[in-house]
Amino acid sequence: MAVDTRLTKTPHKTEKYTEDQLMELAKCANDPKYFMTEHCYIQHPTKGRMRFALFDYQRDLVDNYHNNRFSIAMLARQMGKSTAAAGYLLWYAMFHADQTILIAAHKYSGAQEIMQRIRFAYETLPDYIRAGVTAYNKGSLEFDNGSRIIHKQLLKIQDVVCLYHLLTWTSLHLLEER
Repeated sequence: MAVDTRLTKTPHKTEKYTEDQLMELAKCANDPKYFMTEHCYIQHPTKGRMRFALFDYQRDLVDNYHNNRFSIAMLARQMGKSTAAAGYLLWYAMFHADQTILIAAHKYSGAQEIMQRIRFAYETLPDYIRAGVTAYNKGSLEFDNGSRIIHKQLLKIQDVVCLYHLLTWTSLHLLEER
């Protein structure tokens, strides 16, 4: 299957789907792990672009995100937590209308890196799976279903002034106490 070279899908466009595409779209809409393992690509530091093969602990992490309103995961560094979160956040935004998702980090570059992972995964999805995009820039990704993903540097919890449906915060221990 060839990768579509366009970066984004045109928003609010009438589509014709095959029966197989509709069944695949339904599977993706119902199961974030299926969506991630069957359709998402990641950038591996040494192997380059590759299909997202979730490890068992990443599957558990995605289940935890999906089945619990509040979730705190304490895992070692460099285990793919951010990559798993990026895949889940992309799935959530594309298949749940009118959601606002914030990626927060104590350093702007950390939040920006997770956003880049989301953009890469989105750009490599088959066109029939992708949601249409109304805004696509370094700071946000907005879909034609009304959902959006934004990222910010936040130094203290008081900086969160909007209602977010999902909030991913890296390095929570580095927040200022107030």
